[in-house]
Amino acid sequence: MHLYAVFSAVLAASSLAAAFVTRGDPYDCNTGPIQCCEDTTETNSPTGSAIITLLGLALESTGDLLAINCSPINTGSVDGSTCAQTPVCCDNHSYGGLVNIGCVPIFL
Repeated sequence: MHLYAVFSAVLAASSLAAAFVTRGDPYDCNTGPIQCCEDTTETNSPTGSAIITLLGLALESTGDLLAINCSPINTGSVDGSTCAQTPVCCDNHSYGGLVNIGCVPIFL
């Protein structure tokens, strides 16, 4: 339960550090499905470093975008499915289903 409280605090703080840099074609996601994520932060930010440490990941803080609590979305859906949070394209580096590393924000 304590880990949930810490993780929630980290998520709240990460909203202050979100800065997006668009790389490449915004609709190009050839590394996996487009993901809809609750939040994003850079791995070298205080929030990103805290998440990496909490999960015990052996990663360098390179400034890659870290996406939190993501699920795949279908951009060609006819039922109107959209992403109300942050749509991203990630390089298939997922840890425990909670965190994706190496992501790029996209605009749907």
